[in-house]
Amino acid sequence: MLLSADDKQSRRGIDCSTGKSLRFWYRGGSPFQTVPVSKQQLETTGTVTQVFPAAVRALHGYMLFTEAGRWKITVSQKGRRVGVVVVQVRPQTS
Repeated sequence: MLLSADDKQSRRGIDCSTGKSLRFWYRGGSPFQTVPVSKQQLETTGTVTQVFPAAVRALHGYMLFTEAGRWKITVSQKGRRVGVVVVQVRPQTS
């Protein structure tokens, strides 16, 4: 998800079927030393609100989806919603 802004923005996400929070990891490196990881690890790693500084061209990170389904991600700026996207996460097939 790439948005450009002059002011800082925050992102929050929820699982549309359960209301559980999506967690974000936008720190240096990977959040996990090995994969795959458990659902519990995904539910407790990172943060539920990710704030992006103003005028940052790109930040690399992860959205930690805990299960397949529809997830709504909301972008806010100065406390006002400026965008919403719903993504469909599909189960991994081998």
